[in-house]
Amino acid sequence: MRCIGGTMRQSGFGLFWGSAFAISVVASLSACTPSVEDGVKAYESKDYAKAVKVFAARDDDPVSLYYRYKMSRYGEGLPKSDQQALQFLSRAAKKDYPEAMLDYGERLLDGDGVPKDPEGGLAVLEKAGQLGTLEAYAQIGDYYLHHAKVPALGLSYLMKAEGTIDGKLKLADLYESGAVGVQQSPSKALAYWQQVETQGAQASKRGLVNYARLQQAEFYYYGFGGPRNPELAAKTLEPYINDDPDVKNLYAWLLFRGEGVARDSLRATKLWLSNVDEKTGKVNGVSPYPYIYAGLAQAYAEGIGITQDITKANSYFAQINPIYSGEYWSAKMKAEGFLGLPCPYSASVMRLDDAHVGRYRLIAGEASLAVANCLMRKGAKDPLAGTYAGMALAVAARIGANGAATKEHELSIKEARGGVILGMTKQEALASKWGRPERINRTHTASGTDEQWVYGGGNYLYFRNGILESFQN
Repeated sequence: MRCIGGTMRQSGFGLFWGSAFAISVVASLSACTPSVEDGVKAYESKDYAKAVKVFAARDDDPVSLYYRYKMSRYGEGLPKSDQQALQFLSRAAKKDYPEAMLDYGERLLDGDGVPKDPEGGLAVLEKAGQLGTLEAYAQIGDYYLHHAKVPALGLSYLMKAEGTIDGKLKLADLYESGAVGVQQSPSKALAYWQQVETQGAQASKRGLVNYARLQQAEFYYYGFGGPRNPELAAKTLEPYINDDPDVKNLYAWLLFRGEGVARDSLRATKLWLSNVDEKTGKVNGVSPYPYIYAGLAQAYAEGIGITQDITKANSYFAQINPIYSGEYWSAKMKAEGFLGLPCPYSASVMRLDDAHVGRYRLIAGEASLAVANCLMRKGAKDPLAGTYAGMALAVAARIGANGAATKEHELSIKEARGGVILGMTKQEALASKWGRPERINRTHTASGTDEQWVYGGGNYLYFRNGILESFQN
């Protein structure tokens, strides 16, 4: 007697139904029944028909329940039904299956397919954490930080999950943004990304490892938390450009611009095109990062490594996703005259509550300044341009973009339409509507020269060492 494919077959010399042998048969039958592990293997190999049978035979097993939750949710071998899926999920969670507890607790917090029940969701996740699933603490911490708005409690829960990849991911984001009452720390954020890479490699999570490398490279490239270091960004990416399309796309961007690595625009274009479907011309996968879209837009516009095609250049430019650094690169390219596109009015009001304080601070400042310059050039023809230019310059100055403060001062003089503004030179004041004073009173001191320009009617300008410090009218 032997077991093949989960069934018992008769041997060549027949069956003997003695009592001792009958017990052996029952034991063999039990041993031949497919296990839950067999069902998991069938699921992972996409043999959903077999997986359904195996899991149905183990109806009360928490692993079986959890996998049937996934199969019902995504229509894999079972009819797609979120209601049925949730029944499987809740049963598995009540049996303390870790992954089920994480999913069910999160859905209760968000009201995802179930009545919103933060208290119940927190209780499920708390129990999961106490049973050793520390990732649950990361979810609790995220809830207290971003929903309940209790920063201290949220951070304390994230620290409980610090040893997990999920915990490190959330801590990296938190210290990068400096949001919800936590002091920004680029060095801590970078350290967590480095730990995610190490821990991901140990867990054989290749996609996560490459994602962590990409984050580190952006920190170096944009100079977040230190001087810009495109060379280190390139070194971080180069060995892995064939492992991940986003890693390849950013490395190609560095090649195209000659930042951190010798400029090779032709090779950069080839690298980008290797991530494009030849038949449809669409990028394989949907990258949230702007590099391949902005890069191919420029390559097609200038005919670099590819036949010039303005239509395709416009098409790729339009696909730049306005998240991460995409909003800023597209605004900068427009403002600098790419394809003759108009100045980007909407981008002139940059967000000050998030992006400028993170890794994209540098490009946000450059984009704001470029937009302001573009709008100032067309100010004579468009009354609104000066207003929007001022808004863009205010952002650039707050971010600390080089030259923004000077440009902001120049614009303020222009917009004053002949009035005076603190910080003006004497020459600028003379060119204003105030013109030449009736008389000038000078006082010479050890620290310099003070001047009072008298205009009559109680109007005065006060200069110290040639700079307007106050006025009275």
